[in-house]
Amino acid sequence: MKKLALGIVVILLSFGARSAFPQCPTAPTVVTGYPGSVNYTQDTSCYSLTSGVSSTTVNCYFGSGWSFDGAYFMYATTSFAPASGYVINANNWSAGSFIEFNSPAGSAYDWIELAAYVQHQNNTVSQYSLFYWDGTMGTLSGCAQQYGLFSADVGDTVTIRLNSTNANGATIRASIPRIFNER
Repeated sequence: MKKLALGIVVILLSFGARSAFPQCPTAPTVVTGYPGSVNYTQDTSCYSLTSGVSSTTVNCYFGSGWSFDGAYFMYATTSFAPASGYVINANNWSAGSFIEFNSPAGSAYDWIELAAYVQHQNNTVSQYSLFYWDGTMGTLSGCAQQYGLFSADVGDTVTIRLNSTNANGATIRASIPRIFNER
């Protein structure tokens, strides 16, 4: 009887914990006032971070973001599966991030990339470099969203990742990627 009571308490506590924290992956939602767009943006708690990546803010952006400070390869990544009934156009996905970038050394070894990796039902993987910037390309203020397009369908697994290396003490910051599927 004690085991049954303990089991019920554990189950009740687990339901209570779920309502207190975002569930990952974050469920898609139809954009209010624009039924031709579904928001798949993931909560920051749904991202895995490597060492060298820390929470911060980005100029001109009011949401969460990360600073990429390690002199080695690092990333922030999340994955989700497109949901049945929430894929409007399998060939019109976008992911974008507000990126603040300044490499005083002007080095190609200071860089950031926003990428999408789509594992299809047949286990093949499509890789999309949605946006890339390095120190030879100048600075970014963080006041414009940098984005790209990719394709994914129900049954696929989508991984969105900000990849970076900061070899020369550059300022590299990126907002949480905004992910949409649109008509």
